[in-house]
Amino acid sequence: MKSEPTLQAMLRELRVIIKADLLRLNNLYHLYENRNQIKSIDLDGMPVTQNMRVLFDYAVNARVDRNFPLNDVFEDLTDFFLEIVPRSPMIDHYLSEPIEGICDWIVNAAIVRWQLDFEQTNSFSIKDIATLANMDERSVRNAANPKNPDPLKTYRAVDGSTSITRDDAIAWLKGRRSYKPTTFIDEDAERDLEHDGFKDLFDLGMFIKQESERQDKSLSQLLQDTGLEQEYSDWLAGKGGEHFSFDVDRFRRIAKTLGKDERTFSVAVCKAYQKAELTWLEINLRS
Repeated sequence: MKSEPTLQAMLRELRVIIKADLLRLNNLYHLYENRNQIKSIDLDGMPVTQNMRVLFDYAVNARVDRNFPLNDVFEDLTDFFLEIVPRSPMIDHYLSEPIEGICDWIVNAAIVRWQLDFEQTNSFSIKDIATLANMDERSVRNAANPKNPDPLKTYRAVDGSTSITRDDAIAWLKGRRSYKPTTFIDEDAERDLEHDGFKDLFDLGMFIKQESERQDKSLSQLLQDTGLEQEYSDWLAGKGGEHFSFDVDRFRRIAKTLGKDERTFSVAVCKAYQKAELTWLEINLRS
């Protein structure tokens, strides 16, 4: 099994790409008199960042809101990350650091999952199956050996490439522990905090924001009362677990204000913090 990209790594690369593209556009159209103005732009609030968060959750965590317009988003993001970014020498020129292709991988992986979920194609490549199973291509090719007890069934396409039908792909993927079937969620429904919890700290931040709006409560006052203003901003910016310390009293106060069970809410938050800390630790141990 290969290592999946982290949300923090994707957001870091995304910021590098967006800044480079803004510098490229500014060079062409002189949108800003001072290039330092670009540094003040809220990149995390841009639609491209929000949509890439959704695609990350879909591609890596196999979760998506059933009402999210994936097809519409793919058109814009595919054009940008798979066509413009790799073919633009000007974007490459303005990059502040090398990119690993994480955003490219996320978009590709989300498209392959969408094709599997919504029956848009009946033919998948070895690379597609490797992406869905979170395996390297060599391992998938080895799995297609007919001498195996449960081989991946393949056929030779017209162009000579090795292909897999949709039914055979699903049948084989279901037997792989590394494969995650898609979970379709309803973001508008009441969340079961004990069962679903929060998938990450960004999800926690969005939940607090949405609940405050739904109950017509002041989000800024809530954050001020609990001393979470800075941490809330960091959650939405996708910063790592080294920035946070869990204080149960603050989250008990939030739960009480939002009318949530204090124990259930606090445990769900604690689990989100633990995930963030583990992700941060894994990244630092690999570096």
